[in-house]
Amino acid sequence: MPRQHWRRLASSFSVLPGDVEKSLRGTRAPLGPEALQRELRNTLSLPAVGYMREWQPLVQEWGRYSLEHAQAMRAYETTLTKVGTRAFELPTTKLLAMAKEGEMVDSVRAA
Repeated sequence: MPRQHWRRLASSFSVLPGDVEKSLRGTRAPLGPEALQRELRNTLSLPAVGYMREWQPLVQEWGRYSLEHAQAMRAYETTLTKVGTRAFELPTTKLLAMAKEGEMVDSVRAA
């Protein structure tokens, strides 16, 4: 029972109401980044209540911007990975074609 009191006390100091991890525990859906992001978006859309209601919209807006930034960074990293992979594949295929034809490679620029 004392742990429950500490949990309630810690929750009362939270800027955002609700417990994301607790809400995820009840679902049977697999826990992954998508489920966590969905629950965070739900939490960030809660109305402002309590003594922190003046600050809660600012914190929620910051949280939404953070989620958008993380999503944009994932898209950027995916695109950058594709570019790097393609940049490696092009000279490799050209070198393999030159090797099959029996041509000598004098420099890297030839590839």
